[in-house]
Amino acid sequence: MGDRKAAIEFYNNAVTAANDKTQPTHLQHAYQLFSSAVAVDPGFGLAWYQIGNNNNDLGCIPAAIAAWRRALTCDLEGDMR
Repeated sequence: MGDRKAAIEFYNNAVTAANDKTQPTHLQHAYQLFSSAVAVDPGFGLAWYQIGNNNNDLGCIPAAIAAWRRALTCDLEGDMR
């Protein structure tokens, strides 16, 4: 496990960026932040799941599937699996 505290901070900023529809590049910015979250903590399953969702929204279906598969190897809780 990596630096979960820093990963959660990146994750929360990514969620904020993804929801900021006033910026035309909000999904790309969110992707970068979700990627930073998994870079500092590769076992952060929720961030991998959100990268998959973000890739899906960007139309990158193979990348979305790869991220979701990676999320399944991580520490997801309860109904997230």
